[in-house]
Amino acid sequence: MAQRLQPALADFHARHVEQTVAELAEARGHGKYLDDVPDVWTAAIDGRVRRLVGEDGLVLAGRITEDGRKPELADVPKPVTVPNPKPGIEPPARTYCAATDTVEQLVDHAINSDAQVLFVPDSTVPSGR
Repeated sequence: MAQRLQPALADFHARHVEQTVAELAEARGHGKYLDDVPDVWTAAIDGRVRRLVGEDGLVLAGRITEDGRKPELADVPKPVTVPNPKPGIEPPARTYCAATDTVEQLVDHAINSDAQVLFVPDSTVPSGR
């Protein structure tokens, strides 16, 4: 059944992406479009995001300020493998380190405020800059 539905689902997704990109262009024209991650983050926390659109390959790392209102973006860290970590070692309290799940947290904030979330293929969302 899944194989039979695949073409219809792919067509539906393609049309949805096309419609979303057109709506983004319209929102940009009306000044209702944000593409700066800290601004989008704050808007999502405040419940001011109607639709959050991210590209499939989007990876953001950063530190979230103590009040949770703003991400300070950082370079995406490379995976680190520790050969024999000692059990029970915890980072000190109030240590802020780069979190690689920033996109996941952003999506959670958007969903919690009833925003629609859509991931589109890379290079689909035109940059506002």
